[in-house]
Amino acid sequence: MAKDKKSFILYSDIIHTVEKLTDSDAGQLLKHLLRYVNDQNPITDNTLVEIAFEPIKQQLKRDLVKFEDVKVKRSEAGKAGANKRWQNIANDSKRISTIAKIADNVNDNVNVNDKVINKETQHWNSDIDIYGFSKHKQPKQ
Repeated sequence: MAKDKKSFILYSDIIHTVEKLTDSDAGQLLKHLLRYVNDQNPITDNTLVEIAFEPIKQQLKRDLVKFEDVKVKRSEAGKAGANKRWQNIANDSKRISTIAKIADNVNDNVNVNDKVINKETQHWNSDIDIYGFSKHKQPKQ
């Protein structure tokens, strides 16, 4: 079977073959089928299971070829669709012009207040404490 393929189609018309098998042989056929689709390359000693499985195996191979063809066609169609969609966006002058019209305004206000204090001439008012409050009591009102 195909690598990473998680499902397969089992056709209902195989019931005519499976009904002619004993329950034990039908169970062996189902196990053989599941081993085959999981790439375990099963081998059976039961001739009835081998004969009943052969038409199922051939149908699975035909379905796999169809699956691979459809997979390739869908991949190509997806790539073509994506390419067309991106070309439309690239050729759309309205999209490009709206992007180009975005303005960039920068407002920059800088206020600098520098005080230079000459330490030799610096005088402190002795009436004001270090926190800026007057050392004199305010009269009560």
